[in-house]
Amino acid sequence: MRSAARREGTARRGSTLIELLAALFVFVTASSGLLMAYLSGHLLSEQARQERIAYEDLRDMMERVQATAFTALPAIFPAGTANGGGGAPTPYERIVGTYTLPNETITVTHPNATADRREVVVAVTWTQKGRNRTASISTVRTSS
Repeated sequence: MRSAARREGTARRGSTLIELLAALFVFVTASSGLLMAYLSGHLLSEQARQERIAYEDLRDMMERVQATAFTALPAIFPAGTANGGGGAPTPYERIVGTYTLPNETITVTHPNATADRREVVVAVTWTQKGRNRTASISTVRTSS
């Protein structure tokens, strides 16, 4: 009798394979959830960083537009020309510094270039995770 009781007692001391597999499943599930949360946070952080850079470039360009004489706007900011025309560095790179966003372009448009009251729109376009993104701001300038 004692040997049977001993065998039963010793058989219950360790973990079974099923218990180990269940514990491993719980650990892997929790770890993958934490990893997904980390990756999502990293993606959102990168998106926010790129948007911040885009709005800084917009602000720099708009400050230059507002500081430019009204009559010189069409010459310095050719309407609808991405990056202000050719050359390296491009004229707009001299204003905002080196472009840091993927495939970044800056376009300044002023649709009614001969009007006394002129709307000026500055747009930044870049690629983010294979998708084109655009941010823009506008102001109204007058000759007086």
